[in-house]
Amino acid sequence: MKKQTVNNSLILGYLYVATGKRYLEEAITSAQTLKAVTPEAKVCLVTDHSFEHPIFDIIKVVAFEVADDGSWKSNLIYKIIGIQNSPFDRTVFLDTDMYIVHTFHEVFQTLDHFDFLACLDYYDQSEVMSERQVVPYFTPYNTGMLVFRKTSETEKFLLDWESCYRRGKETYWSDQPAFMEALLSNPIKMYVLHSSFNFRFLFNVGFLENEIVRIIHGRASREEFKIIAKRVNQSSRQRVWVASLRKCYGWSLPWHKKLLRQVYSWIPEGGKKLLRSLR
Repeated sequence: MKKQTVNNSLILGYLYVATGKRYLEEAITSAQTLKAVTPEAKVCLVTDHSFEHPIFDIIKVVAFEVADDGSWKSNLIYKIIGIQNSPFDRTVFLDTDMYIVHTFHEVFQTLDHFDFLACLDYYDQSEVMSERQVVPYFTPYNTGMLVFRKTSETEKFLLDWESCYRRGKETYWSDQPAFMEALLSNPIKMYVLHSSFNFRFLFNVGFLENEIVRIIHGRASREEFKIIAKRVNQSSRQRVWVASLRKCYGWSLPWHKKLLRQVYSWIPEGGKKLLRSLR
């Protein structure tokens, strides 16, 4: 993926937003894992003070008066502002506590058909209100990994996301319910990615057949991340990650049942109907 420009705008790239020593160090580590599997990746860091590190191709300083290590909610506002300041036409935003296991650059092509991509959050059950009523079954996406293209609609959506969170941050535990609230009033075309793009290893997670985990989300040492990556991708069959044991458990049919299924697939439809009627 070579650096490409159209009207002085970079086309494809990965974005981190970080303030303070702790999160800057996390962003460096995460970006190193990203470039280990996708060396050609163009990576931008948005931060609030002058900073230099060779892992980042672009460092964009965006001032924010209340961003600091001790103010989690104000840092979430800065996260949204940082996302608004992506220099790319198509962006993969990554939280700083992400460990990249496999390349996933093809996800940019999915934006040919959608405005935004995200994964469901299988922990956050926050209620989202519309006209003073709870929207049923409308639980949040996880905003730790977002893929989006720059359009007038997505730019407006990102501004509305910030406004919703500023307005509701005293009651919202994170920026995610505000993200959902902003979705209700914006015609954004969303697609939900599988958990393999945002594997949160502190929770139980199921994976589809042939699904390979690409991104691990959470805080652990580099050695712990390597162990988790090895365990979760030891097999690509259907499997469930059991968080308390930090192990994956899969299942498969005995060989004779697999053989019977294969033989059954070769039988013409008329024969299958006859067999079903004899059961």
